[in-house]
Amino acid sequence: MKTLASYIVAAMLLVLPVAGIFDSTRAAVAPEVGAYLAGINPQTDWSVMARSAIGAGGVDASFLKALDGSTANDYATYILAITALGRDPRSFGNENLVYGLRQKASNGQIGDASMVSDDIFGLLALHAAGVPSNDSLVVQTVNYLKTNQLADGGWDWSAGATESSIDYTAMGIMALVAAGVAPSDDAVLGASEYLLASQNDDGGFPLALGGASNTPSTAWALSALYALGEDVSFWSRAGKTPVDYLNARQHAGGYFLFDAQSLSADLFTLVSTSYAAIAMAGKYYPVASIAAPPTVTLRIEGQSETICDTEAQGRTSLDVIKSAAGPCGYTYVIQDTQYGPYLTTIAGEAAAGPDGWSYLPNYEMAQVGAGDYVMSEGDELVWYYGAWDDKPLRAVHDVSSVAAGDATTAVVQEYSSGSWQPFSGATLKRGSESFTSNAAGQVSLVWNQEGAFYLVAEADNRVRSGAILVVVGDAPEQASLPLSVTIGSSGAGGSPGPGSTPTGGVSFGVSGDLNFGTLLPGQSGTRQATITNSSAGSIITTASVSGSSLFTGNLTLDNVAPPQWQKSVAGNRNAPVGVTLSVPGSYASAGAESGTLIFWAHSAN
Repeated sequence: MKTLASYIVAAMLLVLPVAGIFDSTRAAVAPEVGAYLAGINPQTDWSVMARSAIGAGGVDASFLKALDGSTANDYATYILAITALGRDPRSFGNENLVYGLRQKASNGQIGDASMVSDDIFGLLALHAAGVPSNDSLVVQTVNYLKTNQLADGGWDWSAGATESSIDYTAMGIMALVAAGVAPSDDAVLGASEYLLASQNDDGGFPLALGGASNTPSTAWALSALYALGEDVSFWSRAGKTPVDYLNARQHAGGYFLFDAQSLSADLFTLVSTSYAAIAMAGKYYPVASIAAPPTVTLRIEGQSETICDTEAQGRTSLDVIKSAAGPCGYTYVIQDTQYGPYLTTIAGEAAAGPDGWSYLPNYEMAQVGAGDYVMSEGDELVWYYGAWDDKPLRAVHDVSSVAAGDATTAVVQEYSSGSWQPFSGATLKRGSESFTSNAAGQVSLVWNQEGAFYLVAEADNRVRSGAILVVVGDAPEQASLPLSVTIGSSGAGGSPGPGSTPTGGVSFGVSGDLNFGTLLPGQSGTRQATITNSSAGSIITTASVSGSSLFTGNLTLDNVAPPQWQKSVAGNRNAPVGVTLSVPGSYASAGAESGTLIFWAHSAN
């Protein structure tokens, strides 16, 4: 985060005589301030916020596309600057900044455990990005700030402080209010009382109680008053308000001096002016907020396998690709062309010849570029590698469980002319087996072997179907482990023990503790399960997940989605399995979640 101590810009600033521009106690921003901010080179996250607050146009924010830093505060201030422009930080630049910020959270707080400032700015950033007040990370961070409120009623930047600072008390107020905490809440009232007690007779505010007033502290305090809906004229000492103090610090050159002793620009001028411009515009933090983008289901089908199958957020089809890259763990390349942005590569699979990446919103062929197609809540989005006019397939199987020896019929369909039609000649895969659909799109299946099997349909010049799970029989060759996680709060479940059901020539079991403890949205955790094959011969194992949708949609085995995962285990051997749960950044539920990871086995012979 770019704060006072991080700017050293005195060499590039002109030294002009002090001249107050306004006498009124009502906040206003002089044209000279906008001219000064526009002349800053390079622009900063704070200057972008300030220029947005005063309504300036033509802001070059291209530098915000590549994060300059790696701390939670860096993520937060970039999010605040991007949203000040009305843009979505999930897809504005090279990474999903909201997901990145969530990755900085742990144990109910954001960023460095020794700091409070990153929790304050993180809370402001989440609100700016449209994250709702009932989001588990928001709830946890609000509780963290209340718990860490100091005895004098305020906050400092450090978690170990014993005395508050005006700056972070003001920002703390704005963070809580942004998160939906009422101004009448005890925490907000206590912080407001600390601000009131700290105001000086010149109308300004010091860095800490009893000190001399300065522009940055006064600006943040004034913004906090606006966030609370306060009448600024009430906040008057010796007939002076915070607006009077800032007016007295304004320079004819359009910038604001740091304090009453400053006669010319110094290393604080840039941030002093950015903070003051926001306050004098009657604005507070976040300067602007956006509505959360729609949540859609996303499936990415590569040349040989499914790359991603998850929920993601994005306003356009291209935005969804950007925002899901972090949670799904793929890279992508987008090129700017005369026709607009073009997605050339996902997960290293680059367009070549007539084949490349195309998208199907709700299985329909889109008539506009991916950057222009606006998504709606609940849409189904498929991106696939192939020709632009490839049509999607789906496999239909009326039942999800059958008895051993049963015969059923699966149907392969193609989406064409607005409806699903039978498709002949497709390959329907069931584990290592392959079948071909007939003229009616049908495939006759006999389920002789107990276990769990995924059905996937493929065909030349068609988009691979999603995988559907069919469980066969009472599944004697089955072993399972309970899954548990707590979202957004402390606490842990029990430790599961080994599960085993040996029968009929296959004898195996699984063991491991799949309690993921406490994870916050945007975080992931990995645990290990161990398959023990007690049979003399080799076995082939597959897996399925049941229970909470958090587990069914976001669990991977050895970094592979369960429908594509299988592992061969030699006779009388053990095999480890890495089990990873990635909680989506958009996951809003809090509390305990549970599920079951089921392993299925059959003889490799």
